[in-house]
Amino acid sequence: MRRIQAATVIAAPLERVFALLAPAEQAHWYSPGARVEVRDLSSGPVGKGSTWTIVERSRFGSDAMRIEVTAYEPPTRYQSRATASMFT
Repeated sequence: MRRIQAATVIAAPLERVFALLAPAEQAHWYSPGARVEVRDLSSGPVGKGSTWTIVERSRFGSDAMRIEVTAYEPPTRYQSRATASMFT
């Protein structure tokens, strides 16, 4: 299993940035230019163990990605695991 990690410095309050990148908004910045559908698989507030599916449709086909939140500590930590089926 590959692990991908990234960091970026953004000149804005931490709470504001976290709210924009939180799971409910993730599909909008994750797949720019693609038609995206988010299917929430969990009930209740977002937290560790929450799951949902993002379906992206582009000119190359469609890609379904299942996301599971593995750590959620607002406003400092969000970690998830993604499993995808590429371009079906």
